[in-house]
Amino acid sequence: MTSSSRSGKLVRRMRRDSGLSQRALATQAGTSGPTIAAYETGDKEARLSTLERLATGAGYRLDVRLVPLESGAALRARRARRSLAMAAATASAVERDFTAARRVATVNLSRLGEVAGPNSSNRLLIEWQSVIDRGPSSVREALLDGSEHGHDMRQMTPFAGLLSDDERLAALAVADAFENVCALG
Repeated sequence: MTSSSRSGKLVRRMRRDSGLSQRALATQAGTSGPTIAAYETGDKEARLSTLERLATGAGYRLDVRLVPLESGAALRARRARRSLAMAAATASAVERDFTAARRVATVNLSRLGEVAGPNSSNRLLIEWQSVIDRGPSSVREALLDGSEHGHDMRQMTPFAGLLSDDERLAALAVADAFENVCALG
């Protein structure tokens, strides 16, 4: 396999993880065994639409995420700070009135569940329900998780609409002020 064939590594990984032979994946995806082999070795580069078909054949759903290059590091850091500031404000609102926050979350989880369907977003919604069931301290922990998973959870927060416009603007102002202080020194 050539080192430049990321799609080949992906095809091999999803095929192996699904327990399929090259021939079985080819049958599932409507192609040939030699074509699967060519993708895996990097002799042939799979298009995005082909990767999606292969993923489906292997029992996966392909999600594509755009990630800024290193030149976008400052922008990513700013977004992360602002996301965490909003999360902290939301966690405070949840702790102030958990009953009202739970009511908002229940409505939002229901609405999100209707549009999410059986995909990775639905898994996060189920996880949010479990977090909410454990109480406000678990909600705070989930909202302030700095990991990539925490970021994903914040993107699917069921607390949309909990903060007033003024509360949201204040949280963003705090994040921006922190950024300015960091830039000075």
